[in-house]
Amino acid sequence: MIIDTKVYENLYTLISQLHEQKASLTEPLKTSLSELINTSKEIGTALFHQERFEEAEFYLTFPGLAGEAEAQYAMATCTGYQLGAFRYPFARTVGWLRLAAAQDHVLALMWLGDTQSLAKAKALSTEGAAQGDIQSMFNLYTLTQDITWLTKAADTGNPRALYKLAQTYQKHPGLMPDALERTATIEALCARAADSGYPWALADRLFSPTSNATMVEKQRRLAQLAWTGDQNGLLEYGYALAALPRDNTKPARTYGMDRDLPKAYAALKFEWDRTATTRPVPGLEEAIDFISHQMNVDEHDAALASQSELKSKIASSVKYHEPKVVVGYSPY
Repeated sequence: MIIDTKVYENLYTLISQLHEQKASLTEPLKTSLSELINTSKEIGTALFHQERFEEAEFYLTFPGLAGEAEAQYAMATCTGYQLGAFRYPFARTVGWLRLAAAQDHVLALMWLGDTQSLAKAKALSTEGAAQGDIQSMFNLYTLTQDITWLTKAADTGNPRALYKLAQTYQKHPGLMPDALERTATIEALCARAADSGYPWALADRLFSPTSNATMVEKQRRLAQLAWTGDQNGLLEYGYALAALPRDNTKPARTYGMDRDLPKAYAALKFEWDRTATTRPVPGLEEAIDFISHQMNVDEHDAALASQSELKSKIASSVKYHEPKVVVGYSPY
């Protein structure tokens, strides 16, 4: 949400003053302030990871003003998406970045992009990489373009690193001139990352025109992708099991799977419940109604069980969040 400037300034001042005077506050007021910060952080972080930046901004304001560097960087990211501040240094974005950078938040330092900030980011990332921190290795690759850092990260078996290395070989074929070796390496790295349930690698095995995945593998990968809670995975899985086209101008993509209306209903209903009031998917409600009318009593009972199973799988899946990485400001 875009907060009125005057309201934002008053809110900023109020919360800042409360934290400055926290030692003198009564215990009930301290408790209320802490609860406000913690609850706002939890809600704001969840919205942020769903890329609902306008909504997340309001909630993240509170932990950001409380001095939490990660929330401050997230606030900069929210304003970046809303104001276009990835290209132009709007004062509000820079303000949050400076607060986070003052606490040695490496990505904030990189985003500020001045010589001193970049030098500090590199030094901190070098320390982190020496301790095995994967994000630090990614940072060093971004700062130096030395692929050694990506290979070191991938050598740990980290699925994100495996996938990032594969994408780098694909984007920069000169790093591995032999085309056959490069293709085989990219496929192997993506497959390993997908085996770990990494959503971007699963999607690559499914949808990339260069993927060598068999139809049997795609059936497995599609279920895996849906179980991560990925929106595209859930929709593709649900429509495939219902043998319905996502786009009425094209035939249905079933991936050779047998029709299973209860599982199809469960997948599509999960996504509808999650997005109907915020970002409704066009045509999804109609598809769910159509499937519901096709099911008999036993299938409706099976759909309830499938919904419960799906929710459990999604809740227990490893959650990945890719931080927004910006190095300096583009002049364009």
